[in-house]
Amino acid sequence: MLRFNFKHFIFISCTLLVLIISYLFTIFFNRFLLYFQIDLKTFSTHNTNESLISYFRINDENTLQIRNQIEYSQDKYFQIKRFTSDHLFLITFFILQTCISIILIPNLYKKPYTLNILIFRFVIEFLQSQYIILTKLRIFEHYGINIQNTLLDDLSLSFRKKQASLLRRNLSLLKKFKSKIFTDLEKRKDYAIQNWISYTTLEWFLTTSIFGYDLMIYIYPLFIYNPLIYPTNPFRGCIVAYVKTLTIIQRLSTENEIRDYIKRIRHSEEYIDGCIVDLKKREKKGILPCVDAIIEICKYLEKIVFCQQNSVQNHFIYKLVDGHLKGLPDDDIEENIKNYLLTEISETIKTFFIPAMRKLIRYHYSLIPIAPKEIGLWRIPKGDDIYRFHIYYFTSTTMHPMDIQELGLIEIERCKKKIIDLVKPEYIFCEEQESFGEFMRRIVSDPKFHYPFTKKGRRDAVHQLKRSITNAWEKSKELFYDYPQSPINIEYFSIFSDVSFSYQPGPWDGSENPRITINFDREIAYSKLLNKGCAFREGVPGHHLQIQASKASNLDFFRKNFISNSFFNGWGLYAELLTVENGWMENKWEELGHYLLDLRTTAKLVVDSSIHYQGIKWDTKTALAFFEDLGFDHSEAEIEVKCIASLPGTGLSQKIGQVKLLEMREFAKSELGPSFNIKEFHSVVLENGSLPLDVLAQLIQYWIIEKKNNKSFPNSPFKIINKLVYVLNNYNNNNNSINYILFIWYN
Repeated sequence: MLRFNFKHFIFISCTLLVLIISYLFTIFFNRFLLYFQIDLKTFSTHNTNESLISYFRINDENTLQIRNQIEYSQDKYFQIKRFTSDHLFLITFFILQTCISIILIPNLYKKPYTLNILIFRFVIEFLQSQYIILTKLRIFEHYGINIQNTLLDDLSLSFRKKQASLLRRNLSLLKKFKSKIFTDLEKRKDYAIQNWISYTTLEWFLTTSIFGYDLMIYIYPLFIYNPLIYPTNPFRGCIVAYVKTLTIIQRLSTENEIRDYIKRIRHSEEYIDGCIVDLKKREKKGILPCVDAIIEICKYLEKIVFCQQNSVQNHFIYKLVDGHLKGLPDDDIEENIKNYLLTEISETIKTFFIPAMRKLIRYHYSLIPIAPKEIGLWRIPKGDDIYRFHIYYFTSTTMHPMDIQELGLIEIERCKKKIIDLVKPEYIFCEEQESFGEFMRRIVSDPKFHYPFTKKGRRDAVHQLKRSITNAWEKSKELFYDYPQSPINIEYFSIFSDVSFSYQPGPWDGSENPRITINFDREIAYSKLLNKGCAFREGVPGHHLQIQASKASNLDFFRKNFISNSFFNGWGLYAELLTVENGWMENKWEELGHYLLDLRTTAKLVVDSSIHYQGIKWDTKTALAFFEDLGFDHSEAEIEVKCIASLPGTGLSQKIGQVKLLEMREFAKSELGPSFNIKEFHSVVLENGSLPLDVLAQLIQYWIIEKKNNKSFPNSPFKIINKLVYVLNNYNNNNNSINYILFIWYN
């Protein structure tokens, strides 16, 4: 499979440009000299010699000797000019190429001149082999580059070694900037604080990714901010990424795009072979999903290769291409080309896609007899280290699993009490007559609280969502500075099958708007109770406002596109709580929707830590019972347990992110007192990008000291960090505070 190296491309392109410039300069200069030399020769061959002889009053007997000497000197001069003229191209090329190399070689291959160049170089170098995410982002299509849409990512172990080497090399180069970063902070230089944030955030990402790679937790296609221990899981695994790319992400609006689509599918065998090699190594190390998860994977794979009546024309890929071809105007594509493309896609499905997937299905069936029944990470080698990595990556904290469970149980009791009080007098909870789960299902299943399960019901849910977002923009001015109000689309399909509502930023080229997707395959998506909360969480002031604030800021390439799970997911839940605190909910039932979602999110926190931590070891039955006791339907509870078992840590980020953002806000209020400004606080939080919580906490401390002392920057970042640790350790009495300094648990 073709691999592209952008560094070599830039260097070769600049070399070719130098060649062209040298050639053009040589032609121009030679033409200029041609006229000048003729004039010079006619003047100098005779007149110059005579004038010199006359000037020095030379005798006749010496005239010949002197004349010869002068002519010899002039001949030497003209020889040098002739040599320069004849070799001007090489001389020009050598000088220009030397200058270009002095600039390019360090910036492309060694330690670059500035931190921003290193960051930009790393992001491009990291993305250059992530073809699926490049298709999603649409960076290069504007420039006529579409080769990325014909390729699939390399999942082989050799590529993983190269990727780990890339991460380590860039971490080593990044650390060479450390002394300069902190020196600039000491001297209060312009942009020093922003450079420090960029440095610390990139260091966090590189360090945690390297630890993950050492544990075989790799970054896979599409979901690049969700490193996976189980690559083929049916929620966000590499096969899901491939199928979602084929069905949702890759555009099929022209003939060339359909041809690229077909070329991509022809790489299916290489993609699957790399995946199987990865899985076999995990099998040898004992890193296997539980048997129930493997059965789910097999069901998912069987579903994507299924062809009704054994006809390729009934396969989902064929139907998708056929539908897009029918939608193309006859002026854009001829009928015989349409038929040809349909024949090609049919052959491609039969020859490349289905055989590759069948191979993967056979391998997974072979794992069923040896797969463990236990669902937690604790059962696999280095399970505790692997789970601690997931905790840190998805929460930016070093919280212990027992502390996480304790925090979750406390929050659940708070939500339960709030819900019971809110629904009175219409619904009365009597513990002697029903469980809390039955009480919740009685409320949620009331027909007045959900839209009809029809097309009209779905349409009404979408319209209500849009109205809520539109109204929220005006209300957001009370709590936020003005940010660009970009449009947002509401769509029925979702990249994530495990959630009911999700937000997807638009591609970089601006060809599509950001979108909120509603997964109407899940019954809870029809809930009127959750609709407005979803608008606030996924739209405004939630993720949509969050992304717009980041885009409107003058951030570097990496920070503008980096997503920290704890901050991004935590902000959504924090933003929804913000609307409750400020009276945006019009009645108590809309407020109930927030606490209902908060309860469900917190339940995931408890179950995640309880399933995967060796000191607790919940099994499937216990986890299901816990969810059902909080009002989940049995089918919903099953999905959540399977998702948490397949994606450790993902159940933690939303709630812990919200809790830590609230802690930072209350800490800032207590430190600043009357001078605390909620708009300013949100500006600091949002306009610096999606930061890990430990980095964000230090940034909040910078802001607090700036406000207190009316200074641009504090004297020493180390004093700030030490003060932050002291204050937060005293602020958090329940010992649940974040370790805001270094990622040291691994050692």
